Amino acid sequence: MNQDLQEKLYKEAVTLCKDSVNHEKVMKARDIFADLGDFEDSADYLKRCDEFLAIKVGSKITMGEYNGKTLTWTVLKTEGARYMLFCDDTVANTCFNERRIGSNWNSSTLRKWLNVTFFNDAFSFQEKMKIQIQRLFNNFDPRWDNQNGPDTKDKLYVFSENELLELLPEPEDRNIGKWWWLRGHGESDLSQKAIYEDGSIYKNGIDESYDNVGVRPVMWVRITV
Repeated sequence: MNQDLQEKLYKEAVTLCKDSVNHEKVMKARDIFADLGDFEDSADYLKRCDEFLAIKVGSKITMGEYNGKTLTWTVLKTEGARYMLFCDDTVANTCFNERRIGSNWNSSTLRKWLNVTFFNDAFSFQEKMKIQIQRLFNNFDPRWDNQNGPDTKDKLYVFSENELLELLPEPEDRNIGKWWWLRGHGESDLSQKAIYEDGSIYKNGIDESYDNVGVRPVMWVRITV
Protein backbone atom coordinates (compact mmCIF):
# COMPACT_ATOMS: atom_id res chain seq x y z
CA MET A 1 0.00 0.00 0.00
CA ASN A 2 1.59 3.32 -1.05
CA GLN A 3 1.87 6.25 1.32
CA ASP A 4 -0.74 8.40 -0.44
CA LEU A 5 -3.34 5.65 -0.08
CA GLN A 6 -2.35 5.10 3.55
CA GLU A 7 -2.78 8.80 4.25
CA LYS A 8 -6.19 8.84 2.56
CA LEU A 9 -7.42 5.79 4.50
CA TYR A 10 -6.02 7.13 7.76
CA LYS A 11 -7.90 10.43 7.38
CA GLU A 12 -11.08 8.55 6.49
CA ALA A 13 -10.81 6.37 9.60
CA VAL A 14 -10.12 9.35 11.87
CA THR A 15 -13.20 11.11 10.46
CA LEU A 16 -15.31 8.00 11.07
CA CYS A 17 -14.14 7.93 14.71
CA LYS A 18 -15.42 11.45 15.26
CA ASP A 19 -18.96 10.06 14.92
CA SER A 20 -18.68 7.63 17.81
CA VAL A 21 -22.46 7.52 18.22
CA ASN A 22 -22.49 5.25 15.20
CA HIS A 23 -20.91 1.90 16.11
CA GLU A 24 -20.91 0.76 12.48
CA LYS A 25 -18.65 3.68 11.57
CA VAL A 26 -16.31 2.89 14.44
CA MET A 27 -16.18 -0.75 13.32
CA LYS A 28 -15.28 0.36 9.78
CA ALA A 29 -12.61 2.68 11.18
CA ARG A 30 -11.27 -0.13 13.34
CA ASP A 31 -10.80 -2.37 10.30
CA ILE A 32 -8.97 0.41 8.44
CA PHE A 33 -6.61 1.03 11.37
CA ALA A 34 -5.95 -2.71 11.60
CA ASP A 35 -4.96 -2.77 7.90
CA LEU A 36 -2.77 0.32 8.34
CA GLY A 37 -0.67 -1.40 11.00
CA ASP A 38 1.96 0.99 12.36
CA PHE A 39 1.13 3.91 10.05
CA GLU A 40 1.05 7.14 12.09
CA ASP A 41 -0.81 6.32 15.33
CA SER A 42 -3.09 3.68 13.82
CA ALA A 43 -2.15 1.14 16.50
CA ASP A 44 -3.30 3.52 19.24
CA TYR A 45 -6.55 4.23 17.38
CA LEU A 46 -7.08 0.50 16.91
CA LYS A 47 -6.82 -0.06 20.65
CA ARG A 48 -9.22 2.81 21.38
CA CYS A 49 -11.73 1.49 18.84
CA ASP A 50 -11.63 -1.97 20.42
CA GLU A 51 -12.13 -0.51 23.90
CA PHE A 52 -15.06 1.60 22.71
CA LEU A 53 -16.76 -1.28 20.88
CA ALA A 54 -16.41 -3.53 23.93
CA ILE A 55 -18.53 -1.23 26.12
CA LYS A 56 -22.06 -2.56 26.65
CA VAL A 57 -24.65 -2.97 29.40
CA GLY A 58 -22.91 -4.79 32.24
CA SER A 59 -19.42 -3.55 31.34
CA LYS A 60 -17.17 -2.31 34.13
CA ILE A 61 -15.52 1.11 33.82
CA THR A 62 -13.02 2.73 36.15
CA MET A 63 -13.38 6.48 36.42
CA GLY A 64 -12.46 8.85 39.22
CA GLU A 65 -10.83 8.41 42.60
CA TYR A 66 -12.12 9.34 46.04
CA ASN A 67 -10.35 9.06 49.39
CA GLY A 68 -7.53 7.15 47.73
CA LYS A 69 -9.87 4.59 46.17
CA THR A 70 -10.29 4.12 42.42
CA LEU A 71 -14.00 4.11 41.55
CA THR A 72 -15.51 1.28 39.52
CA TRP A 73 -18.83 1.71 37.72
CA THR A 74 -21.24 -0.63 35.92
CA VAL A 75 -22.90 0.38 32.64
CA LEU A 76 -26.68 0.08 33.16
CA LYS A 77 -27.99 1.77 30.02
CA THR A 78 -26.68 3.09 26.71
CA GLU A 79 -27.94 5.83 24.40
CA GLY A 80 -25.59 6.21 21.45
CA ALA A 81 -22.30 7.44 22.90
CA ARG A 82 -23.96 8.19 26.26
CA TYR A 83 -23.68 5.63 29.04
CA MET A 84 -25.39 5.45 32.42
CA LEU A 85 -22.84 4.46 35.06
CA PHE A 86 -23.73 3.19 38.54
CA CYS A 87 -21.03 3.05 41.18
CA ASP A 88 -20.32 -0.49 42.35
CA ASP A 89 -19.84 0.60 45.97
CA THR A 90 -20.72 3.48 48.25
CA VAL A 91 -18.29 6.39 48.01
CA ALA A 92 -19.04 7.81 51.47
CA ASN A 93 -21.53 7.78 54.32
CA THR A 94 -23.47 10.98 54.83
CA CYS A 95 -26.92 12.36 55.58
CA PHE A 96 -29.51 13.12 52.94
CA ASN A 97 -29.94 16.54 54.47
CA GLU A 98 -28.01 18.05 57.36
CA ARG A 99 -31.10 19.60 58.95
CA ARG A 100 -34.22 17.59 59.72
CA ILE A 101 -36.67 19.88 57.92
CA GLY A 102 -38.34 17.67 55.29
CA SER A 103 -36.07 18.40 52.34
CA ASN A 104 -36.69 17.34 48.78
CA TRP A 105 -33.85 16.20 46.51
CA ASN A 106 -33.59 19.63 44.85
CA SER A 107 -32.72 21.37 48.13
CA SER A 108 -30.85 18.54 49.87
CA THR A 109 -27.27 18.79 51.07
CA LEU A 110 -26.63 15.37 49.46
CA ARG A 111 -27.40 16.79 46.02
CA LYS A 112 -25.05 19.72 46.63
CA TRP A 113 -22.33 17.44 47.99
CA LEU A 114 -22.49 15.11 44.97
CA ASN A 115 -22.57 17.83 42.34
CA VAL A 116 -20.02 20.17 43.92
CA THR A 117 -17.74 18.58 46.51
CA PHE A 118 -17.63 15.02 45.21
CA PHE A 119 -17.64 16.07 41.54
CA ASN A 120 -14.66 18.39 42.06
CA ASP A 121 -12.69 16.04 44.31
CA ALA A 122 -13.23 12.72 42.55
CA PHE A 123 -12.67 13.49 38.87
CA SER A 124 -9.90 14.88 36.71
CA PHE A 125 -10.56 17.74 34.30
CA GLN A 126 -10.75 15.29 31.39
CA GLU A 127 -13.20 13.07 33.29
CA LYS A 128 -15.39 16.03 34.23
CA MET A 129 -15.73 16.91 30.54
CA LYS A 130 -17.25 13.47 29.88
CA ILE A 131 -19.96 13.74 32.55
CA GLN A 132 -23.34 14.81 31.15
CA ILE A 133 -26.15 16.80 32.73
CA GLN A 134 -29.24 14.63 33.16
CA ARG A 135 -32.82 15.72 33.82
CA LEU A 136 -34.36 13.93 36.80
CA PHE A 137 -38.09 13.47 37.31
CA ASN A 138 -38.88 13.69 41.02
CA ASN A 139 -42.36 12.27 40.83
CA PHE A 140 -45.20 12.49 43.31
CA ASP A 141 -45.47 9.28 45.38
CA PRO A 142 -49.13 8.27 45.84
CA ARG A 143 -48.18 5.61 48.40
CA TRP A 144 -47.48 8.21 51.08
CA ASP A 145 -49.19 11.21 49.46
CA ASN A 146 -45.80 12.95 49.42
CA GLN A 147 -44.41 15.43 46.95
CA ASN A 148 -40.76 14.87 46.04
CA GLY A 149 -40.08 18.35 44.75
CA PRO A 150 -39.48 19.82 41.29
CA ASP A 151 -37.57 18.11 38.50
CA THR A 152 -33.85 18.84 38.52
CA LYS A 153 -30.84 18.72 36.20
CA ASP A 154 -27.80 17.04 37.70
CA LYS A 155 -24.42 15.60 36.82
CA LEU A 156 -24.48 13.13 39.70
CA TYR A 157 -27.45 11.78 41.60
CA VAL A 158 -28.90 8.81 43.47
CA PHE A 159 -31.66 6.61 42.10
CA SER A 160 -35.35 7.05 42.79
CA GLU A 161 -37.28 3.89 43.63
CA ASN A 162 -38.88 3.78 40.17
CA GLU A 163 -35.56 4.22 38.36
CA LEU A 164 -33.97 1.51 40.45
CA LEU A 165 -36.78 -1.00 39.88
CA GLU A 166 -36.62 -0.42 36.13
CA LEU A 167 -32.88 -1.12 35.91
CA LEU A 168 -32.19 -3.41 38.89
CA PRO A 169 -35.46 -5.12 39.78
CA GLU A 170 -33.95 -7.96 41.83
CA PRO A 171 -32.61 -7.41 45.39
CA GLU A 172 -29.54 -9.55 44.69
CA ASP A 173 -28.52 -7.07 41.99
CA ARG A 174 -28.54 -4.29 44.58
CA ASN A 175 -27.02 -6.15 47.50
CA ILE A 176 -23.60 -4.86 48.59
CA GLY A 177 -24.00 -5.54 52.32
CA LYS A 178 -24.52 -1.84 53.08
CA TRP A 179 -27.29 0.69 53.43
CA TRP A 180 -27.48 3.38 50.73
CA TRP A 181 -29.77 6.28 49.94
CA LEU A 182 -32.51 6.52 47.34
CA ARG A 183 -34.11 9.75 46.12
CA GLY A 184 -37.67 10.18 47.37
CA HIS A 185 -39.57 10.52 50.65
CA GLY A 186 -40.60 7.60 52.79
CA GLU A 187 -43.71 7.64 54.94
CA SER A 188 -43.09 11.27 55.96
CA ASP A 189 -41.35 14.35 54.58
CA LEU A 190 -38.66 13.87 57.23
CA SER A 191 -37.53 10.52 55.84
CA GLN A 192 -35.96 9.26 52.62
CA LYS A 193 -36.11 5.80 51.10
CA ALA A 194 -33.01 3.63 51.22
CA ILE A 195 -31.67 0.19 50.39
CA TYR A 196 -31.18 -2.41 53.11
CA GLU A 197 -27.96 -4.36 53.49
CA ASP A 198 -29.66 -7.28 51.68
CA GLY A 199 -30.65 -5.17 48.67
CA SER A 200 -34.35 -4.79 49.49
CA ILE A 201 -36.00 -1.37 49.51
CA TYR A 202 -36.75 0.29 52.85
CA LYS A 203 -39.87 2.15 51.73
CA ASN A 204 -40.76 3.67 55.10
CA GLY A 205 -37.58 5.72 54.88
CA ILE A 206 -34.70 6.74 57.13
CA ASP A 207 -34.46 10.04 58.98
CA GLU A 208 -32.98 12.43 56.41
CA SER A 209 -30.42 13.80 58.88
CA TYR A 210 -29.00 10.37 59.78
CA ASP A 211 -25.39 10.50 58.66
CA ASN A 212 -24.42 6.83 58.48
CA VAL A 213 -26.06 5.82 55.20
CA GLY A 214 -23.99 5.23 52.07
CA VAL A 215 -24.07 7.06 48.76
CA ARG A 216 -23.91 5.15 45.44
CA PRO A 217 -23.73 7.77 42.70
CA VAL A 218 -25.25 7.53 39.26
CA MET A 219 -24.07 9.56 36.26
CA TRP A 220 -24.31 9.74 32.50
CA VAL A 221 -21.05 10.03 30.58
CA ARG A 222 -20.19 10.53 26.93
CA ILE A 223 -17.50 8.13 25.76
CA THR A 224 -15.89 8.51 22.35
CA VAL A 225 -12.96 6.88 20.56
